[in-house]
Parts: sequence; C-alpha cells; structure tokens
Amino acid sequence: MFNSLKVDFYPSRRLLVFLVSIYLSTVVVVLLAAIVWPIKAVLVLAVPCGFSLSLYKHYFSLSKKAIHAIQWDGERWLLICNDGIFEAELLPNSVLSSWVLLLHFRLCEPVGGLESRMGRKRVKLLFNDAADPALLRQLRVFLRLVYPALLAQGDS
Repeated sequence: MFNSLKVDFYPSRRLLVFLVSIYLSTVVVVLLAAIVWPIKAVLVLAVPCGFSLSLYKHYFSLSKKAIHAIQWDGERWLLICNDGIFEAELLPNSVLSSWVLLLHFRLCEPVGGLESRMGRKRVKLLFNDAADPALLRQLRVFLRLVYPALLAQGDS
C-alpha cells in the first residue's frame, strides 16, 4: 500500500496567520510593558525584522535548509531541500496531530555526491493546508500505523 509516498509543500495560510498573530501580540506586550520608551522603541523596531526573517525561512521556504518535499521510497526518507536531496531518518520526537505535523529528521547521506551533512537535523512544520489534503492524510496514516510497524520489523 505504501511502497512510495511523496508530499510536495506550498505556503500555508494558517502558518501566515500564526506568524502574524505571534508578532502582533509581541508588539502589544512590548507596548503595554512597564519599561522606558527608548527600550520599547528598539523592541518594537526589532519585531518587523524577526517577522521578515520568519517569512523568509518558514513561509516562503527560501532558506538554504528549507524542505520543499519529502518522499518515502519504500526503504528510506528523502528530503528535497534548497541545498540538495538527502537521505534522512525520521526521529521519534516528531509530533502528529490532525491540524499540525512537526517532523524531525536527521540527515544520513546526501544523494548525488554532495558534501556530507550527516547527523545534522532538519525540522518541517506542516499545518493541514501546506500540501494536498489527501497526501497529508496518507502521510498521517503512514506515520501513525505503517511506519512504526516497519521500524519494528527492522529491529528484529
């Protein structure tokens, strides 16, 4: 059933709403805080910088380490990133829920002879509108039911 599964990602509106709400609430908290105005001004001016960096890295996926797609080929995970394609191991501290997936990977080997980044970690935060809903549903089912059984078979 799950010999192969590939999920391509695109920008999530829910992630955008999440980022906007976090950064706007930060501005409100700073403005209401009992600190002197010069410090408030510096903190409020730092918020747009952090927001733009978050958009760059997480919403538009423009950073070097950004993951654009994941693929299970029947034996291993492949991460398609801005800096190449990597074989990876899915770590057990990944979080699965109906509205968000937080996938933690450890890079094993680069595919295609790129320099080694073995052992480095990558994380992908996926809201349920960041990919095709049917593929995300298949990915959740695979990660909850099939993948643990595959890992158990590999250990024995």
